[in-house]
Amino acid sequence: MPLHQQLQALLPSLRRYARSLTGVQTEGDKLVGKLLNQLLEDRLNLDQTTSPRAALYKALGQLVDAQIEASDILPEYLRLANTTNRRALLLVSVENVSDEEVAEALDIEAESVQARISNASEELLSSLVTTAMVIEDEPFIAYDLATALRDLGHTVPATASTHAEAVALAKMHTPSLILADLRLADESSGLEAVEEIQGFCNTQVIFITAYPEQLLTGDKPEPTFLIPKPFKTETVTAVVCQALLMHQMTR
Repeated sequence: MPLHQQLQALLPSLRRYARSLTGVQTEGDKLVGKLLNQLLEDRLNLDQTTSPRAALYKALGQLVDAQIEASDILPEYLRLANTTNRRALLLVSVENVSDEEVAEALDIEAESVQARISNASEELLSSLVTTAMVIEDEPFIAYDLATALRDLGHTVPATASTHAEAVALAKMHTPSLILADLRLADESSGLEAVEEIQGFCNTQVIFITAYPEQLLTGDKPEPTFLIPKPFKTETVTAVVCQALLMHQMTR
């Protein structure tokens, strides 16, 4: 497959990865835009010894590194969020990259990838326990998400299935983390519910939805953290950890 076709297929993943590394939608998208411009202008020397996919992740990581090194006022949380171990965790658990390609993208040994992921998970989980809320109208999915959060040590006092219920529960429990679907029961909107909650509650939000195209339109502010359905528990774990790290260190 030609490189431009591979790039087109990888674009959603590259955007998601960049947003996770920077913690900000606009900054992540700027870096992906810079990557694309350098490719179009033939100014990007992709690593020819790796797969094209690994080379693109590697190039994007190098752009993030360059931004970190160039800034004297960059928040410390960005340095902490961009360790090799945490990048390995994101690439494997969220982007479904193989251990071999992660090793190529991060210049590490393939045999060390799983140990690095385990270490990153332990580091994050030990310091990020909080109160969370699930906004989801499918009972089994809500149960799975709440269970995954509780298994990570978080308190999940309740789940909501409608806009009104979500707002009422958020006022009662003031969660630091919300996992929300877009479409809720009674045809209400998870996006609108979250916007109202963030008006009175300082909370980090992860959208978990079967309709990511409704959020990734490019014509208005988009969420930093987004997981498409169907999802794996490992993906939820990785994104929750990264989202809470960003939230905790910017409060």
